[in-house]
Formats: sequence, C-alpha cells, structure tokens
Amino acid sequence: MQHGGSMGHSSSGGPLRRALALGSHLYQRHPLLIKCVTSGIGFAFGDVLTHLAAARARPMTRYSPRRTALMAAAGLCVAGPAGHVFLGWMEQHVMAATPMR
Repeated sequence: MQHGGSMGHSSSGGPLRRALALGSHLYQRHPLLIKCVTSGIGFAFGDVLTHLAAARARPMTRYSPRRTALMAAAGLCVAGPAGHVFLGWMEQHVMAATPMR
C-alpha cells in the first residue's frame, strides 16, 4: 500500500519533527520570549480545564473569558519571566555545584 504525496515522508522529517526543530531554534534565539509565551499558554489552558471541572461539579457555573485572559497574562508577564530568572540562577549556583556522573 502506497502513501499519497502529502502523506509521504520528506527528507527533513514529518511535521512534528519540523515543529520541534523550529521550537528548538526559536528557544535558542529567544529563550525568555518562548518561556513567557509557553507559560501564558499553559496558564490559560489550566484555567480552561479548571472551568470545565467547576462546570461538572456545579452545572450553573459560567465560563469567564476574562479570568482565562487574566491567567494567561499572569503566566506571560509574571510566571514566565520569574521562571526564566529562577532557572538561570539554579543553573549557575546549584547545577554548577552538582558533580556530573
């Protein structure tokens, strides 16, 4: 059974491999930006999941897009930069003192 043209494998890998390569490239060039954006997305996704769980527990609970936006902003503007700084500190002070095996 043959695969069609768009389903075949290209020499550079599949779409997932290309997306991961692009993400790695962007992370190497803009680590703070990537950490902030992924943190914002994670916070928003977590808030949507929380809304869904609350709606199952209390069916009259209404979804709040404002709250999701605020959570995304908290991830983007607070948690992302704070995590970047903290991990940088950890790499310099903790990881440098830990012997490699």
